[in-house]
Amino acid sequence: MDYETCAFEFPDDVKTRIEIVNQIPNDWSWVDGQLQALGLVQSVCRGSALKVSRFHSIHPTIANMNRNEDDKIQRDRDREIFENIYLNRQLPEFILFDEAGFSQPLTLEFAKKIATHFLQLGYNQGNLEFFRGYRNDNKFDNAVRCQILLNDWTPPAVVVRWQPHGKAIAKSLIDSFSSKLNPLQVAIPV
Repeated sequence: MDYETCAFEFPDDVKTRIEIVNQIPNDWSWVDGQLQALGLVQSVCRGSALKVSRFHSIHPTIANMNRNEDDKIQRDRDREIFENIYLNRQLPEFILFDEAGFSQPLTLEFAKKIATHFLQLGYNQGNLEFFRGYRNDNKFDNAVRCQILLNDWTPPAVVVRWQPHGKAIAKSLIDSFSSKLNPLQVAIPV
């Protein structure tokens, strides 16, 4: 599968991040990726994650990210995470998206709402990759993909990749970004 690519750099601010997520059309298929709360020290339960997944429908899962601990430590940590999030009202350190939006009732529109909520709260690291369709029963054979990169080693960027049969869809998304973002002239790791 050969993809053509167009990338844009964008300002490192919450408003722009939310605008980019909201520009992904709601009729796309799903989102994968993660957001991490770096710098939110007081209100975050370290090592915890909220998993938003097609496989759990509208039932979110709170997970322990340290799954290689021995059984007793892991059970104690699971209880501690539950207590911190549900009783002490702390936020999970990570928000994980796993084919979120692929099926009802967890639509892509709702998955985007979750992502923008946590971006607004200051989740400032990670990546979100939105997918448009699939072919040949292959999850990764997509007409178009759009990845939002938020990390320390490159400027914030959005990367649109498409196959020839997705060119019109990609052009529409690229046009919406072109009026607001700066095209990247350098290669970035994707």
